[in-house]
Amino acid sequence: MSLWRVVPHAAAGVVAVVFVVAGSGKAIDPAGFAEAIERYALLPGGWVPWVAFYLPWLEIVAGLALVWTRTRGAAAWLIAGMLVVMTGALGSAWWRGLDITCGCFGNWWELSAGWAAVRNVGLIGALAWSSRFSGDAIRLKENETAVAG
Repeated sequence: MSLWRVVPHAAAGVVAVVFVVAGSGKAIDPAGFAEAIERYALLPGGWVPWVAFYLPWLEIVAGLALVWTRTRGAAAWLIAGMLVVMTGALGSAWWRGLDITCGCFGNWWELSAGWAAVRNVGLIGALAWSSRFSGDAIRLKENETAVAG
């Protein structure tokens, strides 16, 4: 197996581990994660407990789905979407002058909003590279839909 075939899978694996660990850190302490969400001042108060409870589980499931070849394409799109939204929230906090940590890993690891945004851009790049070179993307063939894997 060539390096060009292994490295994209490893990149997807790294992103998967980041999302499973980040989701686990938040799932263990949803109240703490709710406080982190509130510091961003972006969501209506009634939404915060719902997001704090369900988002970590979505991250865990998406991270696990990224490992399985059949679901990798959909999981990559879902994770990329979450990363774009989260990076937008970080940028909004920075723009408004909020001095907050990202809350990305719950209480396990505190990271400044700036470094979290840089990490997110790197994760998006790893996803894009993995999807481009792994050959696991969802493909449309003439007269049929097939999922490569």
